[in-house]
This record gives sequence, structure tokens and C-alpha cells, in this order.
Amino acid sequence: MDSTQETQLEDILRNLDTDKNRIAFLKKIYSPGNIEIVNKILSIDPKNTTVLEMEINYARENKLENRFITLAKKLLDYYIDEDKVIKWDNKDIAEYVLAGLASESNEHSLEAGARIAAALGKEAEARQYLEKLLKIQIKQARRHGYFNSPANTCIKLGKYDEAINFYLKSDYYIDKALKVAKEHSPESVAKIAKKGFNESYPFKEELYVECARILGKTDQAKEALSKYAKKLKPDNPPRVYRRLVKSLIKLNLEELAKDVVHKIEKNEFTSREKEGYWNEDREEDLALLFHEIGEDSEVKDIYLARIENRLEKGWGSSHISSDIKQAYELTKDKIFLEKKLELLEQTQEYGQAEELAAKLGKQELVTTYHRMQEMIAKAEAETKHFSSQSKKF
Repeated sequence: MDSTQETQLEDILRNLDTDKNRIAFLKKIYSPGNIEIVNKILSIDPKNTTVLEMEINYARENKLENRFITLAKKLLDYYIDEDKVIKWDNKDIAEYVLAGLASESNEHSLEAGARIAAALGKEAEARQYLEKLLKIQIKQARRHGYFNSPANTCIKLGKYDEAINFYLKSDYYIDKALKVAKEHSPESVAKIAKKGFNESYPFKEELYVECARILGKTDQAKEALSKYAKKLKPDNPPRVYRRLVKSLIKLNLEELAKDVVHKIEKNEFTSREKEGYWNEDREEDLALLFHEIGEDSEVKDIYLARIENRLEKGWGSSHISSDIKQAYELTKDKIFLEKKLELLEQTQEYGQAEELAAKLGKQELVTTYHRMQEMIAKAEAETKHFSSQSKKF
């Protein structure tokens, strides 16, 4: 920007009513790397993170090291994003952030400091952050009764027995305690398994079965879950029963697992008629239960009806595409690739449609989609040419 342009810009900015209007105008004429405009924006709004991040990316891509470091520090003065700091892998920036975090005493800052220090290879410093964090988390846990956070930090510090003790303060985390014990404290496994076996039934069936296996009480678990499953009268969404179904299968009670899923299916249709509407999340969860018991023909029927319904009602392509992907992953049935092809044609994604048609061995469709793309490209070129000719006149 020469002196004349600089003067013109200053006049324009002076004549605008508010800083908001000045920023809006400057953004209109801003492009990454335009230092003069960036400096104007930041002189008015030093915390404009959008412009800062665009300039940081530009500086990194163009290897403008000094500018990158300067702007990154400005951004980090506003808020610390440890993921960005680690990704940037720049020692000067990381040291700058750690210097600022040294006096902090909130959980987020201490966690960020630990991660950044570890990424720099400063294990002793990372440990100091974690020890400080642990003290805060223990104080908070004693007030509210939730010991998950200090347990997780203990694992990072290698204090596995302490982590186990914290997890065991809540019945909800017995499975986590068991996992840590298996990996780092084998002598604790039996004690935790006994607690899990006595306290997890019938609400955490998978943990119950695992603890029974460890204690040699599989037959007892079979008997208990068989009784429970036979008496079950489903009145909750299908997802509630997935752990039960998986546990029955682990205990080689496949036929009983099938009976449970069919009882759930019956309840779903009864609930649908009674309530007058259909919760589509429940439908998807029911399909997953059928997959667990190996009845993929039911999975196929559920998803085909669901996809057809959504296509007919004009649902967004991302929702339908997600259904198709899930259905194909569960069943491996090529009919869902056919549905994908139908969706790609409907959304006019002819390039992807051509590739999928080739995968399905539909050579006639491959040729069709290819010709369509050629015709579209030709029409666009002619439109562009006509538009450029019109401007001349």
C-alpha cells in the first residue's frame, strides 16, 4: 500500500461512524498476508481471533517464522488452546505459554500446562502441573462426591492404586477400577471383581458377567441373568437393554437373547401405536439389537424402510447417507450401495455416482454419468463464454 492509498484509507476510516463499521469495511478489503490491513484491524480490535487465526495459518504456510510467532502469542494471550500449541510444535511459543501458565491454579490451565510440557519432553514439569491439578481435584471431589477426575489424573501420574481407590468410591466406576487393576495392579483384581459381582447386578450386566468370570461364578451369573431375562417386561427404549443382550450372548444364552430382543420389538410397536409417533433413535437402537443376535435380515428391513421414508420426505442427504453407511457396515448387503447410488443421483453428485456404479459393475450407468458430466462441463463453459462476451458490449 503506497502513501496515497494509506491516506485514502485513513480518510475512509475517519469518516465511518463506529469501530464496528470500520472493522466490517476492513474485513471486506482484507486478504491473508495483507499486513497493513491486518494491523489496522488489530489496532481497533486486538482480540479479533478470526483474523489472527487466518494470518497465523498464512504465516505458517509461507514459512514467515517471526510473524507466525508474534501473531500466535497475540492469539494465546486471548485464550489458551493447548491442541493448537502442540500441533504448531514451536518451542518458542510453547515456552511462552508455559511461562504464562506457571502461576495459574485452575483445572483447565493446569491440564493445558501438563500436556504442553509433556509435548516438549519436559516430564518433570508436566508432573508438577499434574500434582498441583490433583490436589485441586481431590478438594473438589470431597465436596461434590465425584472422584472420576482425580482418578484419571492419578493414572497419568502412574499412581494406579490411588486411581483404583478413587474409582471405587463410586459404584458407577467399578469397571474403570477393574480395567486399571488388570493392567497395572493384578493383586487388586479379585477384590474389585467381588465388589463388582455383588453390586453391579442387574444394572451393569456386562460388568457382572466379567466379574463372575474372574471369580469362577459363571454358572451363578447364568442363572441370575436367565431369571431376569425371562421375567423381563420391556418398558424402556431398546438401548437400555443392549448390555443385557450382549451379556446373555457372552454366557452362551443366544436363544434367550433372541427372546429378549423379540420382546423389545413387540414393545416398540405397541408403544408406537399407543403414543402415535415413532422415535427414530429407538428404531436405530432396535436394529443394533437385531445385529447383536445375528438377525441381519431384520436390520436390513428396518434400515430400508427408514431410508425410503427419508428419501420420500426429502430429508437432508447427510442424514440419509449416514443411515446407508451404518446399514451397509452392519449387513454388508449391496442393496444399500444401490441406495447410495440413488442418493448420489438425486443430489447430482455424478462423479461419485460414476465411481460407485463402476464398483457395482454397472457399466451402462458408468457411461451415463460420465456423459452427463461432460455435458454439464460443456454447458458451464458456454455460459461462461457468453457471460464474458456480454460484458464486452
